[in-house]
Amino acid sequence: MIARAWCVAALLACVANQPGARPLADRAVPAAAGVPSGSGQVRFTSVTTGSEFTCALTAEGTAYCWGSNEDGQVGDGSRGGARLTPVPVAGRHTFRELSAGREHTCALTAEGQAFCWGYSPGGGEGVGSGALGVRDEWSRVPVPVATDLRFARISAGDQRTCAVTKEGAAYCWGRFSRPSDDPVGSGGPEVVRVETPVRFRSVEAGLTHACGITDDAQLYCWGSNRVGQLGFRLEVSSPRWVPPQPVSLGDAVTALSASTVGACAVTAAGAAYCWGRNVFGELGNGAWTERYAPNPTPARVLGDQRWKSSSTAGGFACGLTAGGEAFCWGVNQPPTRVLGTTAAPDRCDTLTRYAHGHGVECSTRPVPVVGNLRFRQLATGGHTCALSTDGVAYCWGPNESGQLGNGTTASSVEPVPVVAPVGDPPP
Repeated sequence: MIARAWCVAALLACVANQPGARPLADRAVPAAAGVPSGSGQVRFTSVTTGSEFTCALTAEGTAYCWGSNEDGQVGDGSRGGARLTPVPVAGRHTFRELSAGREHTCALTAEGQAFCWGYSPGGGEGVGSGALGVRDEWSRVPVPVATDLRFARISAGDQRTCAVTKEGAAYCWGRFSRPSDDPVGSGGPEVVRVETPVRFRSVEAGLTHACGITDDAQLYCWGSNRVGQLGFRLEVSSPRWVPPQPVSLGDAVTALSASTVGACAVTAAGAAYCWGRNVFGELGNGAWTERYAPNPTPARVLGDQRWKSSSTAGGFACGLTAGGEAFCWGVNQPPTRVLGTTAAPDRCDTLTRYAHGHGVECSTRPVPVVGNLRFRQLATGGHTCALSTDGVAYCWGPNESGQLGNGTTASSVEPVPVVAPVGDPPP
């Protein structure tokens, strides 16, 4: 789920066990201040996170969003301000899949028609990147992507979107959607097929790269490889755009996520691998590297966990074990302490010049999310949200735009439940 440079300064809330700390099970779950006590909660089937907003889907196919709405990200027909609790997306559509990018969201109907809304950044002179699949720079309600194609899966990235048809063909639209030597990327709202003979089961859009899982559970990546985000080394000089190439993890691939500067994947054996930039320890392999050092070789995430899925966000990553336990690794930037601890296990001192004259706290290996909660799905963006085993949404991290959905703008280093949405979807 994204492709996301905005997440470098994001505040997540994983926490290492600290002496004397009480588990969350012995404490009350943080309440949503100012929210009516009878507002309750709603069960969602999926959740996805953008820069400063969140969207989720109910079992009935109703989409809700909350957080920043400066460019129509919540999709309720308005623009401006913030939504501190979930609001229904306009149009009364029934969706079966949602994916949030940096400042836009795309969704699929039951028939596979793609809709997008929000902001399409990256363009100049009033023309967006084309990530919405239309020529408009932004839309405050879902608009159909300009194509007759019907898709099985969709992934909204930083400034573009990619999707896969039921026949396994991959398509992208927006910036960096076309093969190009242009350093600023080539593309627009036109839906462009990814030229390759392989058939894909799913794709994940980064910023200048994308990766996909094929029908036979193999991994392929394509696009730019500036920081090793394709997962392999280039043996010879090549143009900026690299066509789809296999990435070997030694096993079938079952889960995949991409950020602006890297990717992570999980194999059938439950091993997690990450590659790309690693200045904050976001590869989870016990090390960090210089700011521009490429890390094209997939690194196995440390620990003896059997992973079910992972989600990477450009400055940190999180993963779920087969038992539903959540772990995170990467940046631990104050003041919210993204790892939820005042004593970080590591310090990325290589960032001295980058981080205002001092190192940045980080964890180069997975640490458990506070609370002993069990989750079935997790998504990282500028913050982190997850669904409990009974479908309740919890979020943690920064909250200046209400992206945690608990009715406040107070950041949280521990998961807080999302307040139930109010009102019916607007027409």
